[in-house]
Amino acid sequence: MIKGTMEKFYNAQLRQHPAGRLGTPEEVARCIVFMASPAAQWCNGSNLVVDGGYTNRTQF
Repeated sequence: MIKGTMEKFYNAQLRQHPAGRLGTPEEVARCIVFMASPAAQWCNGSNLVVDGGYTNRTQF
């Protein structure tokens, strides 16, 4: 929706993103599936940042 209505803003966001694109719903879903799977059974109380490297700070 933003791409069609606020094209300049959308393109500016893409230029700031390390990957040069936004993530897909499937990419976000893979992270959710991992956290809900037995493979992540040792994880607890985590904040998983799913932004393709856009966040430029340490999460505590």
